[in-house]
Amino acid sequence: MKIFTLQKAALFILCVIGFASCQDKWDDHVEGLGNNAQNNLYEVVNSDAKYSKFADLLQKSGYADVLKSSKNFTLILPNNSAIDEVASTVDFTDSLALRAFVGYHIINSAYPVNNTADTIRAKNIRNKYIDFVNGNFNNIEPDLANQVAQNGIFHVVSHALTPYKNIYNFLMSFNGGFAQKMALLSFDTLKPVGDTILPFRSPAVISTLLSPMLLEKQKYTYFILKDDFFNAEYSKLEPYFTTSYAEDGPRPDSTTVYFNRLNMLQNLIVPGDFSESNMPDSLTAANGFKFKVDKSQIISSHVVSNGRVYYVNSLPYSLKDQIREFKVLGKSPNSFIQGYNSGNVYYRTKRDLYNNTYTDIEVYAHKTSEYYINYVKNGAYKVKYKVYGRAISGLMGDPQTKEFTQYIQFFNPATGLFNLSVTDANNTTVAKFPYVVIPLNHDEVYLGEYDRPQYGALRLRLQSKATVTDNDNTLILEYLRFEPILP
Repeated sequence: MKIFTLQKAALFILCVIGFASCQDKWDDHVEGLGNNAQNNLYEVVNSDAKYSKFADLLQKSGYADVLKSSKNFTLILPNNSAIDEVASTVDFTDSLALRAFVGYHIINSAYPVNNTADTIRAKNIRNKYIDFVNGNFNNIEPDLANQVAQNGIFHVVSHALTPYKNIYNFLMSFNGGFAQKMALLSFDTLKPVGDTILPFRSPAVISTLLSPMLLEKQKYTYFILKDDFFNAEYSKLEPYFTTSYAEDGPRPDSTTVYFNRLNMLQNLIVPGDFSESNMPDSLTAANGFKFKVDKSQIISSHVVSNGRVYYVNSLPYSLKDQIREFKVLGKSPNSFIQGYNSGNVYYRTKRDLYNNTYTDIEVYAHKTSEYYINYVKNGAYKVKYKVYGRAISGLMGDPQTKEFTQYIQFFNPATGLFNLSVTDANNTTVAKFPYVVIPLNHDEVYLGEYDRPQYGALRLRLQSKATVTDNDNTLILEYLRFEPILP
């Protein structure tokens, strides 16, 4: 008896040490060892008639050898009543459904449980995640917990775990949100590669839409819009995403429909799992879009494997939040005039007279007439903007202490030149904004209005005066701010 007890204790110590890297929170909370320390998990399942139905499923699934192996696992072990409970909803004659069900209960590595509120997400052999919190597994309380076997830990449950769908699969099978579903599926296009036609998805679709919906390491809150609201929002936003590319042309990932749908769907993916009770006043989508949720418009709420899904009548969107202002930062140029000397370019981090830190760019003593820096801002809406700039000169250590004028020019797709007409601060149509920089002026300067001809990459140029004289041909820019003029 003493030898057996020592053997169990030794196995327990080895188990804890072996998994310390992922169990630090729970190492001191294993409740009991049970009488299975010498049996592997496969033997545990087959040792008691209470688990006979899961034992049968385990054998048919092909995962029996997994639980016989020397690798360590956590087994959420459903008893016979748990199997009976799901027999009408899980088709165990379907090999795929069978493997999904059994594999969902087998977790890589050893995870004991306790009653703390800390959540640990444990990855099972189906690459799904199980939430361990408050002593439960996906809100299922164990009948018997923290039982040690030769190759891991098992917990007995009277209710089997439900293999939740991820956000993408839930949307595809959901009886609602058809317009949203069709919008997502529209990104699956065909592309000729040699003599073969292959399915194609834009990298932007994969990274910003599909990855959050499919991958399970991080949780998201996702919103499915009722069709009438989705369609109304689509029509409202369409003018701001107008491009020159035809729907049946060679660039399906550059059309008005593509960008409008992509933007709308990106707005619906929020990092984090927010129940109705813990939902903040304002949510921020992964793309930076901020919005509120009127809880009275929630039709239903659904738990998924990588978060939570809400089906809603509508969301109280503000056009100002959807068509947002943006800045072009001086410190982030795209390119310079050909043959420029980097020794005349200064990226400066300074403290202004209000003790605020800012970063800008200065090009000084470059000896070049009409020196320029090019900037690009992707995803600029088709709308008229009020344009403001901030550029500070004359602070301590700055050689530019004299007032000077620089210019802002916009690329004209019709001419291929930086000569698009704009309306300056005096309401005069000009080919470029004059920007007078007055020493020690910390305020934004209103430059005028710029009318975007189409959605896409905004290309602009910061240009010096047509002179080679120092202090007259300097360039300085902290940022340009573009404020959409909306109805």
